[in-house]
Amino acid sequence: MLKKAHLLIAIFLPLFLNAATLPFQAGEKINYDIYYHWGIIWKKAGTGSLSVVDAEYDGKPAYKMNLYGRTLAIADKLMRVRDTLEAYTDTDIRPLYYAKIANEGSYWAKDEVFYSYENNKNKAYVNLKRRKREDRDSTIYIEEQPYDMLTVFYHLRNLNYGAMKEDAVIRVPILSGRRVITMIVRYKGVSMVKMRNKSTYESYRLNLSFVNDDSFKEDDDPIEVWLSMDEKKIPLKVEGKLPIGSLQAEIRE
Repeated sequence: MLKKAHLLIAIFLPLFLNAATLPFQAGEKINYDIYYHWGIIWKKAGTGSLSVVDAEYDGKPAYKMNLYGRTLAIADKLMRVRDTLEAYTDTDIRPLYYAKIANEGSYWAKDEVFYSYENNKNKAYVNLKRRKREDRDSTIYIEEQPYDMLTVFYHLRNLNYGAMKEDAVIRVPILSGRRVITMIVRYKGVSMVKMRNKSTYESYRLNLSFVNDDSFKEDDDPIEVWLSMDEKKIPLKVEGKLPIGSLQAEIRE
């Protein structure tokens, strides 16, 4: 359940890539409120932020992305969460480095991924740290361009949905721990999304599901994502079902 919640927070193929400039600029920062919803119950459970800045990586121009997620005091009583995702990409949004630092109750973990593209081969060196456990290292080879749970959101924003037919399907390899899972992205067309403050936006709607991942079952409801219908394609809202209720992350206006 926690892993799925992190995908929400946090929460976002070459044939579909825009030929124009990237949909984001360095200095962009987006703030989110996270709600728990069950029946008529709505509780603000946490906050999050998504940001990108200019940077250097191995002496070359790069982007640095960060996602922060935290529970509020009322939710801290059930499970205190202070999670950070950090990534570096090149200027074409190709991942170079990724780190996930999880502080959840008494649980602490840090996952690091170092990407390599030598000799036109996609390779990732993964280092996993856990409190009171020995580090675990792996080297993973992936045929297609891999992403992680932070850089994939910028990749999704760079797709040209205007050129897609409704129900088009895209498969994206995602590094999760020492495994490669597959994100299935289904484009559900243009729809209106309603926010908690009653405002509505025309948006691109996506359904995200995952295979090769023990946290998800075949009959699980997909995670839904709504992107703004402009050149920025900002994630406006992310929603996913939990065993009881659902979590929703909405942009703070």
